[in-house]
Amino acid sequence: MTRPYRAKVKGCYECSQRRINCDRGSPECRKCIAKGVKCSGLGVRHRFSNGVATRGYCIGKTMDTAYPYMRRKVKPNVTKTTTLPKPSHNPPGQDVTSTTQESPSLHFTHKTIDTNTISNDAVDVLQGSDNTLELCYELPISWELLIGGNGVLPFINIENQDDNDDYWPKDAESSPLCEAELLASNEALIIPPSNPDHVPAWKRRLLLNYSDNIATEMIAVDGPHNGWRHLMLPIAETDDLVMDAILAVSLFHSSRFLQNDLNIDQIKQDYYGRAIQGLQKRSQLRECDRSNQQSILITILLLLTAVMVNGSSDFPILFSMLQSAIDVLGGEAELGSGDIAEFVVRQVRKFKVYAAPLLSEEAGINIISSETEIAPMFDCLNHCLQNSPRYVDSLTLVPNLVHQAREIYMKQAILDTQIRAKPHIRARHVIESIGRVQRFIDTLEEFPEDTPGKQVLTWACFVAASDCRLAEHMEFFSNFFLSRYVRSGFMNLTMGLDALGKIWARKPDERWTVLLPQSKLFMM
Repeated sequence: MTRPYRAKVKGCYECSQRRINCDRGSPECRKCIAKGVKCSGLGVRHRFSNGVATRGYCIGKTMDTAYPYMRRKVKPNVTKTTTLPKPSHNPPGQDVTSTTQESPSLHFTHKTIDTNTISNDAVDVLQGSDNTLELCYELPISWELLIGGNGVLPFINIENQDDNDDYWPKDAESSPLCEAELLASNEALIIPPSNPDHVPAWKRRLLLNYSDNIATEMIAVDGPHNGWRHLMLPIAETDDLVMDAILAVSLFHSSRFLQNDLNIDQIKQDYYGRAIQGLQKRSQLRECDRSNQQSILITILLLLTAVMVNGSSDFPILFSMLQSAIDVLGGEAELGSGDIAEFVVRQVRKFKVYAAPLLSEEAGINIISSETEIAPMFDCLNHCLQNSPRYVDSLTLVPNLVHQAREIYMKQAILDTQIRAKPHIRARHVIESIGRVQRFIDTLEEFPEDTPGKQVLTWACFVAASDCRLAEHMEFFSNFFLSRYVRSGFMNLTMGLDALGKIWARKPDERWTVLLPQSKLFMM
């Protein structure tokens, strides 16, 4: 009896030639990436020759030399076309028909992109600079301290990166985009589909990873209004500084998935160092135009996101850079108007409150106790509610939980542990502390499981968890941070859990508000 027919699962062409089972990765399979082979991907394999034909009379010839008489027939037809734009309105070398074709899935078009002027990022990621690791630990503490009298930031020498494209395979870079790559979550387009050839495949993967797994974690409700995606990615198309920061964030996040295939430890440090170096090159903030000033602030916000992703201790230095840059520019009111400026202001106000208790107890008390600082931090949440009103019932719990975390923090900060209180007073403090944490947990459990928003409760939960005294409360918050880590992959969640273990094991005469800054973690 013959066995039933079973169709073979087809993979890429390169794996079939090597007679191995393809893992069907997209846009390139992992087996080809691991071997350094240019993968043609799944689907129909298109092959083109450099000339008109590969054999016969026309071998090696171009269309003009093989069919010279065709040129006389083409010109009259083109001149009769009335739908084409005037050549003077198109950049040199750009196909005029490309500007008339509009993709139905294009969700943002801030400006016409000339692919001839966009250079591929051709840093040799396999051979990074030895000076980069030193650069990452020589971050400027403040713009004011480093600008000095002449307004110039000291330049840190780093090994120059070549700007040519010889390091990256041309065929792999210009492979067609598949449908899954063109659209990010919530139908937000990452790369304009009309001219994708200028974006290498490796960079497309990192941009997709940033859009799908990082931008979604930075606001309460994801969607087309998410500025971490629809504002930052178009800026990165034209600004190498922002692009380096986005690639660094994405590399830090995806390293746990790629470490078996590529040695990217040096690569991610290279892009992180390049972003820092780019900030130093634009240190003359007052002389920069508005777009460059906004790019600097966006880059620092992205680097702060990077320390959330990798749990780095660079958080205090980066936040000091952000605060110093805003002070040099004259405050939030001097950031201008428009979508980008409003987005930056919303994020800065939110970051300022979340960062304060993690920098020092004094800063935490000053910011947390100020209603004028707390009220603007919810501008980002209100922006999400305006664009996604269907989640208003569940997201109203976010301000409630933040205010409860404020109360928990202030009660601990004003507690004088040096004075030996009577036993019944200490017992009353313990009972009140347990009650506050239990009320926080009860409110958090009211949050619906099928609605977004829990990702913005990391700071509030970290503060409330620091005041835990019961084992069941500690277990609850441990499970919360582990579940959030499984979803987002941000290392600050697991490292924050380690910091909580040290806080829970503190001495009775220690305030955990003093211990919070010692971890140098950015919990947001």
